[in-house]
Amino acid sequence: MSVAEQLLRGCVNKSSDNAEAYLLLAQILVQKNELDEADKLLDIGLGFNFRVREHPLYFLTKARLEKRANRVDQSIEQLRNALDLFAKKESELELAEAERIAITLELIDSLQTANRIEEADSCMLEAAERYKGKPLEEQQLVLMNAQLRLQRGNVDGAIKVLQAVKPDQPNYRAARIKMAQIYLEEKHDKHRFALCYRDLLEQDTSPQIYELLGDAYISIQEPELAIDAYETAMRRAPKDYQLAEKIGNAYVKCHLYNKAITFYETAMKSSGRQKILRIRFAEQLFQMGNFDKCKRVLKEVLDAETDPSDIQTIREHVSYWMLISRLHMETSEWDQACRDLLKARQLQLRIVGNGGREGLNIAEEKKLAALICQQLAELYANSRDWNKAIELFKEAIGHNERDTKSHLSLAGIYASLGKLHFCDQQCQQVLNFDPNNNDATLVN
Repeated sequence: MSVAEQLLRGCVNKSSDNAEAYLLLAQILVQKNELDEADKLLDIGLGFNFRVREHPLYFLTKARLEKRANRVDQSIEQLRNALDLFAKKESELELAEAERIAITLELIDSLQTANRIEEADSCMLEAAERYKGKPLEEQQLVLMNAQLRLQRGNVDGAIKVLQAVKPDQPNYRAARIKMAQIYLEEKHDKHRFALCYRDLLEQDTSPQIYELLGDAYISIQEPELAIDAYETAMRRAPKDYQLAEKIGNAYVKCHLYNKAITFYETAMKSSGRQKILRIRFAEQLFQMGNFDKCKRVLKEVLDAETDPSDIQTIREHVSYWMLISRLHMETSEWDQACRDLLKARQLQLRIVGNGGREGLNIAEEKKLAALICQQLAELYANSRDWNKAIELFKEAIGHNERDTKSHLSLAGIYASLGKLHFCDQQCQQVLNFDPNNNDATLVN
């Protein structure tokens, strides 16, 4: 979860009548494709202040919701409504030009998605005329202009537009990244793809650019080169633990498993926040079958802090107990695996009970609670303890009503017990949210 999302969630939890906070949080959730929650937040914000509907950002967020749900024509309608507001109520609303161009760019993109290329071209020409002589806005239009050319199959034209962006312009990085994408996806030229990121390094040798270069090499299956880039970034930002995780992952991609373990262990011990890397270290030990050391690395923390109080530590302990349970399943220690998951469940219920007060995405936390209950239920089902299995599958569904696996597992248990009416109920619930689910149809 981003810092912005955490702050906004904290804001709406403390001051539930802040309509603008709901609007901004909804935009973030749309970007994460969490459409149902985003839509609910818009409705809540609208309930607190009906004038939210007179804000172009409301229409922009609604449009993005529609587009993510593949309702592109409705998205275009919302965006045109937003632009109409600028024409009708510009003097009444405090509107930034940045909002207008964001809506314009979204409209051009939606028109392209709907293959309404002539309309997109027309919209682009209008925008180019409006922002002529305004460098910041003109530069924002460059990327969309390149995308329009791509849409028409003019790959070289798109590259030419992007090449015209100079290193001293604010959108140089975005232009080079877009050009790299075109070289890779349209021209299948990995060499020029990498050169685009090398161009960025000539202008900026910050750790962030080396990290971008590393990510680029990973995307073209060049983990050895990625390691070099990540390690350079790490030398310049030694406390960036996300980089440390990427280096370890790159070693794994190179099949340098022992080196990955050594790196994770060294980084974990030298970092001030060992918990971030501990789970990656333990997971790699698990993958290599070093179960004793894996368990020791995790139990070291769990035994030192048996009753964590802060939410972040509780979340980490949940992941530790879940991995230990997998370890015990691998060694056929079923009772111990069950006890591990019960501890994970107990901790996760504390997080769910927190109700998102610390900026958590409670929907995701409930899904994890459902997964833990589901795994516990499967263990009980394997030992033919049907009552406990049924109870825990029901609890999983209570946390996540769209947990298909729990619904179908519960249906299977009811079928084996001859309770066909209850079996049909579970299958029907699946078909209500997934009409094409073959398993539910067959069992039903």
